[in-house]
Amino acid sequence: MGGRDAVVAGVDVACTILEEAKGDAAAAGDPLLGAEVEQSLGTADRLRGRLDAAAVHYGAAIDAAREGGFVGVLAKSLNNLAIVEYQSGRWERARHAWESMQELALRLDAHEEILLSHNNLGLLFQNRGEYARAERSLGKAIEIAHRRDLARYEAMALGNRAEVRARAGRLEGADADLDAAEAIAQRIGADDELLECRRRRAMVQLARGDAAGASRRRAHGCRARGGDHLLG
Repeated sequence: MGGRDAVVAGVDVACTILEEAKGDAAAAGDPLLGAEVEQSLGTADRLRGRLDAAAVHYGAAIDAAREGGFVGVLAKSLNNLAIVEYQSGRWERARHAWESMQELALRLDAHEEILLSHNNLGLLFQNRGEYARAERSLGKAIEIAHRRDLARYEAMALGNRAEVRARAGRLEGADADLDAAEAIAQRIGADDELLECRRRRAMVQLARGDAAGASRRRAHGCRARGGDHLLG
């Protein structure tokens, strides 16, 4: 069995166990367990690429968490639902879920969840071409990460803002963010973030018309993730 097939098989087994746990939670009258199981089922479906099914499970978890007052499950499920909606191209639904999560996190003074919502909304605004809003949102994520000494999150958010600035034509600002992100990644030993910075440096060099420099950067950063740094 190949690596991906083994992962899918493992997720299928987990889903079977979770469905049994869902029945057990209902039989025991345990709403918290029921909400947590719905959330886990949503994540399993997301891993299998079943985004619509995942959204249904996350929605059920949100409803149960709201009814039971389970704020931790509620915040996480809102973020997960937003990610699924974003990946499905339903950006307005994603925005609404992230803003709902942010409102809840602000009431609870939950710094990490506030950071996540700002980062993820920043990426959504970027992909809608709303660069000023994206930069403001990511700037707030960076401030929180720096103040709370969440170094990896800070590096990720700096990299995300660098990409926004590059797309908006603010290349010096993009360079400054990438310098800061690289310094943090080197300090904490985050090799994947260093590779991601190289990929983004290539994008900035292309914007400057330096195709040769961009090619070299790409060669060094070929294992970088690419794509959006959604946090969840």
